[in-house]
Amino acid sequence: MLPRAAEALVRVAGSVQITQQIVLVREPAGWRVDLAASDRLNSAEAGRIFIDAIREEATASAPRRAGMPSASPSLLRALLAPQAKDYRVIEADVEADRAQVTVVAEMPVSLVLRAFRVGPGWTVDLTRPMLSVDATHPRPLKKAVAAADKASCEDQLRRLAKAIQMYAARSDDMFPDPERWLDQIRPHLPHPAGVHCPADSVEGVSYAMNRNLAGKRRREIGKQSTTPLLFESSLHTDNPADTGESWVDSPRHPGGNLVLFVDGSVRAAPKKPSFTVVNAEPGARPRPVRGRPSVRIPPRSAP
Repeated sequence: MLPRAAEALVRVAGSVQITQQIVLVREPAGWRVDLAASDRLNSAEAGRIFIDAIREEATASAPRRAGMPSASPSLLRALLAPQAKDYRVIEADVEADRAQVTVVAEMPVSLVLRAFRVGPGWTVDLTRPMLSVDATHPRPLKKAVAAADKASCEDQLRRLAKAIQMYAARSDDMFPDPERWLDQIRPHLPHPAGVHCPADSVEGVSYAMNRNLAGKRRREIGKQSTTPLLFESSLHTDNPADTGESWVDSPRHPGGNLVLFVDGSVRAAPKKPSFTVVNAEPGARPRPVRGRPSVRIPPRSAP
């Protein structure tokens, strides 16, 4: 008798109905969308397309001071995710020079879900990201899961980077002690903290700290964009740290193992980088952490 599978990958295809609230503000040139106040399904692309669309419609919409603001299908489509179709306006609330429009649309869905057997049935694991399936790939399910695992691992490393930055801000820019790094930054991590890569088949902490950073301050480090701070490791201890000896030989992700570098960037490395720490040139100013504003937190006062 064959053993029953304990885990399954399920592909879901179909469509869902989405509702979006759009806030429009009347200006001399016409109506514009207040992206900060609107639901942002695809705000970056929507903003770019909307600017082009609103210019074409400014003349038609400018005379309308009452009733529904002028909004053509091309404008509404710009504010929805690109895949949306069969959209329609279901409500419009206009007051003076501000309007709130509710639109509904059908969104095609093609996702991969991971399910685990629980008793006689199955339960879906919603802790992992659900990504679109690449139907042209020979093994679309495997590719989608690999991409989801990589995205989750990247998010964990970015949260660890933020916690290390917060620790350093209270410690005169000093890195945590490699022998206790996770214990030291844990107060700055959300609970429960994610420290295990979903693509790692062994339980425990999936990341290790570069031990060469012991006793160093960030501003003292040169070549910050290529100096590893944390990396995917095979140690799996409570506070993993070494100088690259535990680098995972079989990469956990497409493109290589993920590395958090001193400058705050997270990148996949197809081969083990150098773990040597180069001192910054005298008088060199430290670069701000990528995507993070500089943080200055006063030291704790003595109890």
